[in-house]
Amino acid sequence: PNPPVVDNDALKQKLQEALNKLVPQLKQAVVTYPEKKVELLTPVAQIKKQMDAGELQEAKQGILAVGQLLKSVMAQGTAPGGGDTQPQSEDPLRVEYERKLAALQPSYMQALKDMLGDTSKFRTVMTYAIEQAEAGVYGNAIKAIDKLALAVDQAITAGSSKPQPSENDLGASYQAKLSALQPRYDQALKEMLGDTSKFRAAMAMAVELAAAGDNAGFEKAIKVIDRLTQAVDQAFAAGAKETDVIPENVVADRKKFLQSRWQEAIRASYAEIEKLAGPLESSDPDPKEVISAITRHLDDFVDELNNAILNAQSASSENITPIEQALKAIQSYRSKINSDPLLVHLGQAKSQLGADLKVSETLLSALNDIETRLAG
Repeated sequence: PNPPVVDNDALKQKLQEALNKLVPQLKQAVVTYPEKKVELLTPVAQIKKQMDAGELQEAKQGILAVGQLLKSVMAQGTAPGGGDTQPQSEDPLRVEYERKLAALQPSYMQALKDMLGDTSKFRTVMTYAIEQAEAGVYGNAIKAIDKLALAVDQAITAGSSKPQPSENDLGASYQAKLSALQPRYDQALKEMLGDTSKFRAAMAMAVELAAAGDNAGFEKAIKVIDRLTQAVDQAFAAGAKETDVIPENVVADRKKFLQSRWQEAIRASYAEIEKLAGPLESSDPDPKEVISAITRHLDDFVDELNNAILNAQSASSENITPIEQALKAIQSYRSKINSDPLLVHLGQAKSQLGADLKVSETLLSALNDIETRLAG
């Protein structure tokens, strides 16, 4: 398959379907354990708000966490033989994991909502913890939850200690950045430097966001203006290199290699992950779901790089900036691949499950090939 491209409508539909599947179980849990009503239904209300606001990655994490919490609640008071008062003999690590996950959930959701700390890293660690728990490796899941809880607490503490800017302050900052950018932006359009259609779209988005007149709108508009300023500066730098024009056929060849080599790497990575099917059959009741969860994590992990590679297809002999941006993304992903918790764990699967997985090696090999070909 081609490298995955995010389709927000399709993702929102899948999330809604997943949430709908949980509703009957939630109703049953609330009837059986009314004291858990607030604990169960509060995150559901937050998930619905996130989906309405388009915060789909946050909603996805919330649904996974609610599913885990639901399993924990429903496991109470149910004996293996169907009795209704005898508690199950549970793995103490599982009990500890579910307790810590439930305790973390409110502050975790707050950090994502208020964009406190490194929210991208928070999502990655939460995904890893849930996937480890689903695989029955509760020790790793607990360690991840403990680290995440510490990081979230620090982020919330740091965020709450900062004076909140007024709308006037943020509005003034937005206007100052916009005024500083405007002359170079106009010149870039006039001289057709860079991807002018994207420049216009970004400017329109910033103006629309700022028109809301509130803190959230100004903050988002400022981020768009900052990215647009960087893109315009890069366009001027590339446009100034009049003697460094690369022939169109060479650019076309590089774009083709970039896309095909990365697609090949993604397909090969999927194949590596599928190697877990056999070893997991003896230790997990649903190995396909574990593999699916790992694949989803990989898709989310490479999403930013996918976008850079897709954007590189707009490069031309007169504007190679998109290719240069793809190269920067590739260089950034080297360290990310070597430090991603799940990819590191997959690399250790041989000693734990007997499956020699080469996911990280496959991705890094592709990045090396691409960088060599594009940097020439």
